[in-house]
Formats: sequence, C-alpha cells, structure tokens
Amino acid sequence: MEKLKEILKNYLYNGGDRIDVTMVLALINQCRKDTKEQLLLHNVSQQRELLKDYTKWLNDKIRDEDDLNELIDDYFDSL
Repeated sequence: MEKLKEILKNYLYNGGDRIDVTMVLALINQCRKDTKEQLLLHNVSQQRELLKDYTKWLNDKIRDEDDLNELIDDYFDSL
C-alpha cells in the first residue's frame, strides 16, 4: 500500500487534480502483482541463502558468552 500512496502523491503533485476509479483499480492491481512477485520461489530462495550466510557469520562470531555480551553491547552502543 505504500507504493500506492507514493504513486498517488506523485500524480497529484505533478498536476493531476482528480483521481478516477480506473486509475485506482490499475494501481491496486499493480500492488497485488508486486506482492505476488515478492513471494516467488527464487526470491524466497535468495532470502534463505542470506539468512543461512547470516547464521553462519553469527555462529562464527559468537564462540562463548563473552562474545555474545560484546555483540549485544556493540549493538546498543550503535543506537
């Protein structure tokens, strides 16, 4: 829905003074298409690979409780 809001704002900002039903329906259909595309298998597989890499990195980084505490401290210091 954020994409829909952004498109509508751009349309109105660029001189559009009214929004017709056809345009809104087309935008909603585009948002649905984009949502379905996000769920495609190759996208999910890429996310799984990233998660696997992150898990490996985290396991390599945290060897004991001191490592975990240091990681937590670093995180909160960065906020």
